[in-house]
Amino acid sequence: MFGRRPASLEGAVCTLMRFDPFPLNLSVIVELADAPDPLPERWRRKGYDAASIRLQFLECRDVRSSGALPTGGCSIDVEPVGDHTRARLCAEDFELELTSRFASVRVDPFRRGDPDSVITLFS
Repeated sequence: MFGRRPASLEGAVCTLMRFDPFPLNLSVIVELADAPDPLPERWRRKGYDAASIRLQFLECRDVRSSGALPTGGCSIDVEPVGDHTRARLCAEDFELELTSRFASVRVDPFRRGDPDSVITLFS
């Protein structure tokens, strides 16, 4: 990402989740515990010190879920499987697995501890 040391998904936490049952789409925002090193200059000038990833999984199938949606975030694992993308979100009493035909990723900067700087799914 940005020609720098890439951010790691190790320790990343899914902080927002929206599931649309028709046409089976899932949108999540993942707060990275790690950030690209160094952050882009334009981000630093604006006071940003962290990055989040907005993931959209479209045309989901093979959806399996158990437990109640977590309120404190959940971990996420994403991997390519052939021409599709496999995603797994889990917390202590929650698990969601799905396969998606299309996936998109967008990286957004934010300031840790400043909820007004976080991009939401609904903006």
